[in-house]
Amino acid sequence: TDGDVRRLFGEQPGHVPAHTVMTTTPKTVAAETLAGDALALMSADKITSLFVLRDSKPVGRLHILDCLMAGVV
Repeated sequence: TDGDVRRLFGEQPGHVPAHTVMTTTPKTVAAETLAGDALALMSADKITSLFVLRDSKPVGRLHILDCLMAGVV
């Protein structure tokens, strides 16, 4: 996630394995989740993106800016 990348600042990213900084249990929502509900979850958890799942498989990623640009409030 972008938070994982931000935590790398000050390190030499080319020398840090991804698995040492990645989020191992990212927040997710079902594909059928309403955008407003997803935005509320991101706001409550102070995160900027969610993985979108269908049948427990990732089908996309929703970023908070996607919601805001679409006028979701």
